[in-house]
Amino acid sequence: MASVNGGELLVKALESEGPQKIFSIPGGQLVGVYESIRKSRTLELVVPRQEGAGALMACGYALAREKPAVMISTAGAGVIYEIDGLTYAWRNRIPLISIAPQVQSWRIKPIQDNLQAVNQDEFYEGITKFHCILYHPYRIPQLVRRAYRMATAAEPGPVHLDLPVDIAFQKTRVKSLKAGEIMPEPEKTRFIGKALPDPEEVKKAAGLISGCKRPVALVGGLMARLSAAQALEKFLAEFKIPALNSDAAFSAPSKKSALCAGTAELFQDRQSLELLRSADLFLYFEPDEQIASLARKLAPDPGRPAIQFSSYAPMLHSVAPIFVALTGSPEAALEQLAKGIKFKMDEEREKWLARLKGNRDQSLALEKNLLPEHRVRALEKAFESVSRNLSEKDFVVCEGRDITLAAKLFLQNYGPARAILIPDTAPSGAGFPLALGIKAAAKDAKVFLVSDRKNFKKHCREFQTASRYKFGICSLVFPDQDELAPTEPNLARLSESLGVRGVAVQEPVEEINEVMLGRGFELESGMLLEIRGF
Repeated sequence: MASVNGGELLVKALESEGPQKIFSIPGGQLVGVYESIRKSRTLELVVPRQEGAGALMACGYALAREKPAVMISTAGAGVIYEIDGLTYAWRNRIPLISIAPQVQSWRIKPIQDNLQAVNQDEFYEGITKFHCILYHPYRIPQLVRRAYRMATAAEPGPVHLDLPVDIAFQKTRVKSLKAGEIMPEPEKTRFIGKALPDPEEVKKAAGLISGCKRPVALVGGLMARLSAAQALEKFLAEFKIPALNSDAAFSAPSKKSALCAGTAELFQDRQSLELLRSADLFLYFEPDEQIASLARKLAPDPGRPAIQFSSYAPMLHSVAPIFVALTGSPEAALEQLAKGIKFKMDEEREKWLARLKGNRDQSLALEKNLLPEHRVRALEKAFESVSRNLSEKDFVVCEGRDITLAAKLFLQNYGPARAILIPDTAPSGAGFPLALGIKAAAKDAKVFLVSDRKNFKKHCREFQTASRYKFGICSLVFPDQDELAPTEPNLARLSESLGVRGVAVQEPVEEINEVMLGRGFELESGMLLEIRGF
C-alpha cells in the first residue's frame, strides 16, 4: 500500500469484510469514498431515493444476510433522515454500520461549525451501541473493526462512525508491513463463531426438560434469525415442546410447525393466562419486550422452574424466577442440550399440546371477528394465493395492523425466519424499503410485501430504486378505507411511470390468484397490486 487517503482506507477496511452492497446517496463531502467504491471489485453502491429508506433497506439486507449492512449518509439532513432506520435497527437488534461525513476535525468540538452546524455525533447516543469520530487515518481500519465487533456482539445492533472531511482527504503513506498492523484480518479482532453455554447449566436444563409434562417455550425476536430459528424448530419437534412467539419472532418457529401454538398477543385474556400458568416448565428464548410483558402477567410461582436461553447475560430474574441460565449462542445451547434429554411422548403431553392449539384457534377466531367480512375475504384470498407461490427460502413482509392479524390467520408455507411482521411502533412505511433490502441480499428468493396504503405511500418513490437495480418484489397494497378519496394518488400508475409493473385491482377476491402473483415474481423489476377499494 503506497499513498492513500482516509476515504480509501475506509473503503479498504469495508472490502476486507467481504463482498457487500452499500446503501447511500452520494454527497460531495465523501466524493473520494464513492470513487473508491466505484473502483472496488467487491463493493456495490445502491442509491435509494431518500436516506430514511436507505437505512431501512440496509436493515432488510442485514436480516437476509445475517451479517452487518453498511449505510452511508450525507451530513446534516441525511443524518437526520436515517434516524428512523437506525431506530428500527436498535429496537430489533439488527447489526448496521452507519457512516457519515463530519466537519473538519478541528471544528467539531466544543461548538460545531459549517456542514449545517449539526452536532450529529450526539444524535446517535441513544440509538447505537457504539459511536465515534475518526480523528486520524491510521485509526480508521481499527475503528471499523471495532464497529463490526460491537454491531455483531450480543446483543447485536447499529453503530455509527463520523469521518471528518479533512481526514477523508488526508494523504498517508503506509508501508506494506504497517498495513498489516493497522488492518488485521477480521478473525483477529473479534470472536466469530458460536459461544457455548456452561456444561453444568446444560445438565440442569436437561434434567428439568426430561422430567416435565407440560412445558411451553416463549420465544423472543432474536430467535427469528435463520440459524437460530432452524435450530429451535428442530429442537421443539424432537421433544414435542409447544411454543408461543412474540410478533417479532413470528416465524420462529414457522406457523406450519406442529409445535407453533400462536403468538403471545393471542394469550392475553384471563382464560389463556390461566392455561399458561398450568405449565410445569417455562423456556424463555431470547426474551424481548413482548415476552417479558407476558411473563409479568403470568406471575409464575417461585417454585415453578424456568430456563432462559440468551446470547446476552442479563436475565429475567426481576420478571420471573430463572432456575437455569444458558448464556451463549442459542443454537449451540440447543445442540448441547438435546444430547442429554431423555424423552418419551405420553398422553399428558398430547393433551397439553391440544389445549394450547385449541386456545390459539379460539383466540384467532375472536380476532377475526374484529375485521369486516369483505376485508377478511380479500386478505384470506391474497395470503392463500401467495402461500401457494412460496417455498421455505422465500420471504414475506407484512405491515399494518389488519394485515399482520390476517398473516397470523391465513399465511402458510414460509420457512423459519422468513416472515416479518412490522409492528405499529416501527417507522411509518418501513415495509417497502425493508423488503427491497431483503431482495438485494437474496436475489434468488421471492419477496412478497403486503402493506396498507398509509404506510406504503411513505416510501413509494423507491419504485425507481426497485426498477434501477432489478429488485423484483411483488407488493400488494390494501386501502385503509373501503372507498378511496378522489385526491388519493393512483399507485399503480405511479409504479408504471417509475419502471415497475402496476395493476389496479377492483375485485380482489376474484382477481388476485397464484397465477397473477407468479407472473409478478418473474418480473425483474417486480409488480405492484393496488386494491383501489371494495
